[in-house]
Amino acid sequence: VYVNGVVVGVFSTGITPASADYTQCRAVAGSSASDSTRTAVDELYVTPKVLSDAEIRKIHFYGLSRYTSEVLPDPGNTGNGDVVTNPFAPDAVDRAEDAYTKTGSIAGGFIGTTFDGRDNQGKDWNNSVQATITGGRLSQGISSYGLALDGASFIRYPARILDGVNELTISLSYSWEGPGADNKSQRIFDFSRKTSSVAEPAAYIFLETGNGFSGLRFGISDGVSSTYLPCDYNEVNTWTRVTVTIKDGKITLYVNDTVAATGDTTVDLASICPNFCYVGRSGVKGDPMFVGSVDEVYISDKALTSEEVAPFVQGISYAINGEKAKALDLWSLILVVIIVVGILLVLGVVSLIVVIIVKKDKKSPEEEAPVPVPVSSMEGPEVTVIGPRTAARIASSSPDLNGDSTVKFRKVDSSDRFSNDTELTTKFRRISDDKED
Repeated sequence: VYVNGVVVGVFSTGITPASADYTQCRAVAGSSASDSTRTAVDELYVTPKVLSDAEIRKIHFYGLSRYTSEVLPDPGNTGNGDVVTNPFAPDAVDRAEDAYTKTGSIAGGFIGTTFDGRDNQGKDWNNSVQATITGGRLSQGISSYGLALDGASFIRYPARILDGVNELTISLSYSWEGPGADNKSQRIFDFSRKTSSVAEPAAYIFLETGNGFSGLRFGISDGVSSTYLPCDYNEVNTWTRVTVTIKDGKITLYVNDTVAATGDTTVDLASICPNFCYVGRSGVKGDPMFVGSVDEVYISDKALTSEEVAPFVQGISYAINGEKAKALDLWSLILVVIIVVGILLVLGVVSLIVVIIVKKDKKSPEEEAPVPVPVSSMEGPEVTVIGPRTAARIASSSPDLNGDSTVKFRKVDSSDRFSNDTELTTKFRRISDDKED
């Protein structure tokens, strides 16, 4: 008899399987009204041969999927410490993770990790908490750069960032390449509380991809109660924004800007206090790691509303500056209106000044100075149409107009300018010497 790959007892029955002549074989699990025993079973393996100790250990350590499809090394007998290749023993990466001592806090704020700066990969958007990247490389993100995770690389956030939080938002964009050959689910993020990198988590918050058929699944546990929230989203090689919010015992899972699943939980969020906070890596040693790309990681101790979640599909900067941008747009519109009105007012004033100047130069008939026109007399038969200069010339040269002969003019009233009397304005008559006027 083996328990977890280790021999716990050996005894003789004196009975062979063939002599038992079994007619029914059942694996019983669950509970009934007559049996309150609660039992769960998984990975049942039956073979008509006796497996060696090494084969039993392989099944325990690697699981049936790998055991039946791969040539695997003997993990060794963990019962007596004679370990040859124990996949659950700490490796160099685990030892480095155990040496990690960074702590941080997002009380009243948020963490926003982007990868657009080559020199600042993982630098927080608002410089509050710095992420640590193990492996990974820059790749195409949702708008600029993202971080490609190859199944051996991951992101870690400082411990204590979620200590004592009563509500929570975790949001990121990812593009998943799909399950590996083992068709196992991969953790998109996993925030766990545990004593070491290889220890089982005592409490956790995680989101996993599913195996390509089962879809996304969110899980949360405070070590006393647990809640799991499934979602049938299975897209691969597609940039997807996934957001989880928790507030007042209500969990909401968004895919892009749409609510994909909701559920209630009794988990005490404030008591989880994760110290192994990963994106792309599980809190359980041996779980497959995420293969794909991630971008625009947002973590806040406030639960966003549906209206607040939607803008994050276009990135953290757009979501954070959205309202500011709208306000700026409004002020820009007001400024444009003010400028246009100002220009119109200036043009109006200039036009008014021009009109005043023109009116001043062009006086009205009442203001116009009178002009000299020839005096018209009806006496005498001869009328000549001439102007003042011509009249002067004639007066000086004509024999009939020498001596005391004169040509007289008078100034007419302004109303005479518009008179229909052509003689008044264009003709004058010679006046003989014997005339006094």
